[in-house]
Amino acid sequence: MSTPATYGDYRSVPDRDVEDGAVDHNHDDLAPPTRWERIRDTTMHIVNVLFIPLLVVLSVVIIVTLAILLAVRPHTGAPGTTPTHPGAPITIPPGAHGGKWDQVKLPEFIRPIHYDLDFATLIDGEFNSTFEGHVVIRLNVTQATDFVVVHAVDLNLTDVTIADSTKADQPALAPIRHEIHTGKQYHVFVFPETLAPADTYLLRVPYAGTLTRDLRGYYLAKYADPETGDAKWLATTQFEPTDARRAFPCFDQPDHKATFAITMHTQPQFHALSNMKLVETDMSIPNEDQDFTKNPRAKSYKFAPTPKMSTYLIAFIVSDFEPTGATTKRGVSVAVWTQPGQAKMGTYAAKAAAEILDFYEELLQIEYPLPKLDLIAVPDFAAGAMENWGLVTYRDTALLIGPSSAPNNRQRVATVIAHELAHQWFGNLVTMKWWDDLWLNEGFATFMEFLGANATEPTFELDAQFYRSEQVRAQLADASVHTHPIHANVADPAEIETLFDAISYAKGGSILRMVQHHLESNGHSFFAGVTKYLRAHAYGNAESKDLWTALSTPEIDVNALVAAWIHEPGYPIVTVEQVNATHLKLSQERFLNYGADKPKEHVNWQIPFSFAVYSNRTGTPEPLGHEHTVLLTEAETIVALEGAALAPLAKKEHRVIKPNLGQYGLYRFAIPEAMTETAAEWLVQDPAFLAPLDRAGLIEDSLAAVVAGRTETLAAALNLFQFLAAEETYPVWGAAMSRLSGIHGLIRLDPELVAYRQVVTRLLDAAVERIGWTETNEDERTWHVRALLRTELLGFASSIGHEPTIAMAQSLFKKMEKHVPVDAGLDVITKKLKIAPALVPVVVKTAVRTGGDNEYLAVEARFRAAKLIGDALVFMTALSTAQAPHLVTRSTALALSPVVRGQDKPSSLSQTGNSAVSSTLVLDYVLEHWTTFLDQVGQGGAFSSAAGFWEVIAANAYSSAARDRIATVAKDLTPMFQQAITKGLESATAAAKWREAYAPQVVAWAHARIGEAAVAAE
Repeated sequence: MSTPATYGDYRSVPDRDVEDGAVDHNHDDLAPPTRWERIRDTTMHIVNVLFIPLLVVLSVVIIVTLAILLAVRPHTGAPGTTPTHPGAPITIPPGAHGGKWDQVKLPEFIRPIHYDLDFATLIDGEFNSTFEGHVVIRLNVTQATDFVVVHAVDLNLTDVTIADSTKADQPALAPIRHEIHTGKQYHVFVFPETLAPADTYLLRVPYAGTLTRDLRGYYLAKYADPETGDAKWLATTQFEPTDARRAFPCFDQPDHKATFAITMHTQPQFHALSNMKLVETDMSIPNEDQDFTKNPRAKSYKFAPTPKMSTYLIAFIVSDFEPTGATTKRGVSVAVWTQPGQAKMGTYAAKAAAEILDFYEELLQIEYPLPKLDLIAVPDFAAGAMENWGLVTYRDTALLIGPSSAPNNRQRVATVIAHELAHQWFGNLVTMKWWDDLWLNEGFATFMEFLGANATEPTFELDAQFYRSEQVRAQLADASVHTHPIHANVADPAEIETLFDAISYAKGGSILRMVQHHLESNGHSFFAGVTKYLRAHAYGNAESKDLWTALSTPEIDVNALVAAWIHEPGYPIVTVEQVNATHLKLSQERFLNYGADKPKEHVNWQIPFSFAVYSNRTGTPEPLGHEHTVLLTEAETIVALEGAALAPLAKKEHRVIKPNLGQYGLYRFAIPEAMTETAAEWLVQDPAFLAPLDRAGLIEDSLAAVVAGRTETLAAALNLFQFLAAEETYPVWGAAMSRLSGIHGLIRLDPELVAYRQVVTRLLDAAVERIGWTETNEDERTWHVRALLRTELLGFASSIGHEPTIAMAQSLFKKMEKHVPVDAGLDVITKKLKIAPALVPVVVKTAVRTGGDNEYLAVEARFRAAKLIGDALVFMTALSTAQAPHLVTRSTALALSPVVRGQDKPSSLSQTGNSAVSSTLVLDYVLEHWTTFLDQVGQGGAFSSAAGFWEVIAANAYSSAARDRIATVAKDLTPMFQQAITKGLESATAAAKWREAYAPQVVAWAHARIGEAAVAAE
């Protein structure tokens, strides 16, 4: 809109001297010129022709010269004053080279010592929220340089200066050149003078940015007002691995540690949190002429300086959340921050965090170094949680316990808290030097979480759950030809993000568990070495070799022990052969998925191999002698049996060798088929002859060999399932259900699938009846693990077609629809149905999977009406199990709609597309709505599960045509998504080849079992 003219404003003066058509009586154009006028005109002509052009040229020269001088002239003001602008930045795009510095990593000769970070945050809806401030970084320059490199992405950097704080009489320098390296995500500032080596330089960088919804850097999160349903906002952070640079200019590498003094300014309706305790607050005086709620500097918060730490562990949050607290034995303040009105849901987490912190301090003999610990439930969060030092961020479902929370939810909260608190030592106090050793952080936290959670919840029996939860997960991922070593060479942010996977977490933790068991079995203290490692590198950085050196003893060289486990991809399978009555041959080779080519180079792992020999010479199976242990270092090793195992076989005596006792070793094993057949018979006779984890390991490794095509016949391994009718333990049933479900998935479209399902449902009859829908065991110490078993067993039974379970679930669903209001929470539903909260998912999933439109729409209505996110997720997950094509499409559209939170979209899509039929329908919808998919799901990231979605879609490509199609789609996707599809297609291709070779054997085995059951019934 044009600005109106005002009285006295020059803009009100007409552009012409007289009005159109008026007579100007001041000039008489017809009068002849006088002599003086002729002289005047001639003189003016000469001036116009000669002098004015000369003057113009001279002026231009002077202006250009001044411009050049000003461009290179150092800023003469005091530090912090506005310098002369160096001109437009020079952008160097991805892939291009040039400039003062073009390495991926920052120069080693410039390191930060301390940051003074001061900024204001304006929260004004989804599209108008911003932040601005400045950072002053004290630098240590160890080599003469005329440039400084600082990470920054999507920030507007202006008026940069550098000054030597010890030379107040010298002016600050402004850069004469500003390079923006977009691919490497840093800015290079070139100064007019060389910076001599010193540790007293102050780099001042004013900056500004926009709060986005990207779930990384400094971003906006949204939640609903519990009373009005209106959208409410908070500003929060997620910096790991390389996104602190999106929030403030910094040296964003883990080994560039420094201390931080943070001052935050907010609007009056919000408060601020950061890593350290608050030391000072201030409140501005409202200005009546302004909307005070829009003043981003209405309130100020100054926090105590941090210890020396990495940038990715910095955190700051602006919100209106409320705390609930606890205190450790040593007096450390623990607070859980929740949305207004949800403080009670944080009570469990606060108590657990305090107890786990106490446990870690005692175990590690090192105190938690900060005065406080905040844990906050963030409503939009890509990761499960983030270990920011002193301010740990969580998904709300990983921190809050509501009145209807199931045992598996409670266990998840306990283990995630234990994982993040372990990071306060492993990652925060001691940080990996570079991201290629990410596993030092994540592997340790994974290993420790089971110990920490067990300290606060001993009845959870978490030690027994590690095997299936982490070790098997690692083995499944690491059997791919597309895996990577734990120590993987990475450089740029995209490569770094790929390391946040099962290899760094689960395999890393499993190796630590194996090393612990090996050391302690030989009389050495594992945690004494761990404490030694932490103390040696406190507030600094470490590499893998530093840990192994600290753990080594005069008898055990841990560096040599783990070398292949850390630096080579994959893991071994040990094949056991009976050479003669007194010796075994143990052979190791890499375990790979079906159809994979054998590696060209053989790797010898050092394997702490244990085994026991079992015999039925007394009539019942029992151990024969003591446990045997041997360290395998070669491709083949001959081992002599000892003690009672040397005794000659008696008449009708059979023997079975069970390797990997307790499943501590990260290797698979294969025993002779005859031994597997004998073990299957003995397990039916007396399952307890093997410990639960050894029963689980025998099932897992025997069936893994089947799926990998390492056995010619399958019957012996499949017969291991026959003892399940009498099995009652969670670890064993967990292994069995995983493998039964896996085989079902391999032959899911086979015309004879019905025979396999008949056999499996019969195996389930006794177990389902025994566990029931309600708890009947009087021993409360068993309730948690029994609840986990009940939930998984009934859910599996329903999905595989167990008719009594399906009928019960359908009956409960009808009762719920009749008697429970649509907006009722799970706590109300469980009371009305008189079942445990963990069984509501079984009820609604069964209803959607086996029902039609009415059941689907009923569950969708409950999803939309849910008040708590945990309740909503139960109903959303149930919708993903719909079978009808139009309902699969509806679930896909729902996942991409605004009613599903950004953090939940990829997992919802993955669940919906996790079958041979639905994967094609989901892919169709995604490709038809590609812009919506990119807008709602994005291109992935370190903690995004979007890559998992693509892997699921590819892995479910049942036909060759479907596999070709997804391979074509992959060509246009990001490298992260391409990698996920490559892994998925590996699985899909292997499954197709396996079906062709082995599906007839599975069907034949099923028919044989059905025939045996018919004969027995007669």
